[in-house]
Amino acid sequence: MIDLNARVRQLTIQQRNRAIMRSRLTSGLQFLCHRPWMITLPLLLVVFIIFICCNLDNIPFPVSNSIPELLQLWKTVVALLAVTFDAFLLWGLLVVLGTPHKARNVDNSLEHIGLVDRYGIGPALVSSQKVTGRVVQMTFYSKGIGMEEWLQRKEDISDVLSCHFVEPIAYGENSNYIVLTVAPGVGNRRDTPLYDEL
Repeated sequence: MIDLNARVRQLTIQQRNRAIMRSRLTSGLQFLCHRPWMITLPLLLVVFIIFICCNLDNIPFPVSNSIPELLQLWKTVVALLAVTFDAFLLWGLLVVLGTPHKARNVDNSLEHIGLVDRYGIGPALVSSQKVTGRVVQMTFYSKGIGMEEWLQRKEDISDVLSCHFVEPIAYGENSNYIVLTVAPGVGNRRDTPLYDEL
């Protein structure tokens, strides 16, 4: 029999991964559009497809050329493989460009302090944008982790990310996203002791 909690946890992880992928693809596309010189990478992929399609006659057919239908099928398969390969390369490029720097380290740090939902899944950094100077706006996918939890762990978050808050913690595009506006370094001196006294 399937454990219901395990199934719900698995569905939650799948939903989280889809939301992260969507956000990173969108960020990668925005990154590409805001830097015109980066358009050369997708253009090279298009040139590759055109080159393959124009030179289908030069690609060796693994079987005898005596059957023209098989030869046409071979050319179609090669063209489809080239388009699929380019689509995956473009998808991978957008994901890499849209992934914030050290996103996994930030995610692990927040999980380390116990900022997780009821299934033990922590928030995921989906966007990190410089606002002004050294101030950075970090957006997290945080479904299942309420605003109260973020506010309770504000000092711990500041410690593990080595930053201080410039603005209060806020919701993003909806309640599944949390936005932190931070700057590096310590803002105020800590009032409570870091360790219990013996």
